[in-house]
Amino acid sequence: AQGIGFAIPLSRIELFLSYWLRPSHFANAYFGFRPGADLSLGPNSGICLPELLDDSPLDAAGLKSGDEVISVNGRRVSRLMDLGRAIWSVTVGDKVEFVLASGKKVSVSAGAMPLPLLVRTRLGLSLQRLTPALRQAMGLPDDLEGLAISEIIPQEMFSMQQNLWRDILKRGDIIVEFAGQKVGTLEALGELLADSHSGQSARMIVISINHQRRTYQPFALDVILN
Repeated sequence: AQGIGFAIPLSRIELFLSYWLRPSHFANAYFGFRPGADLSLGPNSGICLPELLDDSPLDAAGLKSGDEVISVNGRRVSRLMDLGRAIWSVTVGDKVEFVLASGKKVSVSAGAMPLPLLVRTRLGLSLQRLTPALRQAMGLPDDLEGLAISEIIPQEMFSMQQNLWRDILKRGDIIVEFAGQKVGTLEALGELLADSHSGQSARMIVISINHQRRTYQPFALDVILN
């Protein structure tokens, strides 16, 4: 009806934008922080760094979760969205200067996402290579090559467009082909994802396994990368 609207809190909009404005959305680059609650400290202060991934570029540079950052590459930051604006266009190898409230300056080079993180970021899945032991445990043919889905990341961590195809997949399904190429290892899949970015589409060939009936049903699935 005309005149009816829905108010969306500004904090939710900013949190969404700060999640979207990350280098990993546009390239294979990352610094290693997990988007989370807005950690703004006020208009005249900086932001607290959110949770950092172990062995990530930020972690290796000596930064800690909770450190107050007041400037990134010369840009004043007082909200997570400011941080996103400062780093969204960064590519692998680019150096970014973080200035802490203490006055300390830290130069951090953007790294390439490790394979498991790249797969989780783009597909929202954790995958495991089919080994002889895993084939035997799952009752699969000895000659089947592919990547078993070991975890499906909660869909609320990803864009809503993922719901349709993510609801089709289940743990134990086997991805045997991605973008027209066979993928028997994480390295093979990683090479195909290395130059990808959020919003790209790709076709996967998946084998769905019904262990009770001992049947194997291949199907094609068009996915949108996160």
